[in-house]
Amino acid sequence: MITSDLTLTADKSYLISSNVGIKDCTLKVEPGTIIKFNNKTSITNAGKLIIKGTKEKPIVLTAEEGQGTWAGIESA
Repeated sequence: MITSDLTLTADKSYLISSNVGIKDCTLKVEPGTIIKFNNKTSITNAGKLIIKGTKEKPIVLTAEEGQGTWAGIESA
């Protein structure tokens, strides 16, 4: 559970291995960031989620190779 403001930056690697919740805070994802998810994991948003890439630096949300599909983003 994310309960304080957090920014994910493009210079790091991210692997979500279990469901993530955002509560009463802001999760910002910078342009160019790649986030990989294990099978059937998701983000549940009960806060503020800012995901805005650019044509030159898209944000990629994808399943980890060999992990099936991820479950997406839901509003709480």
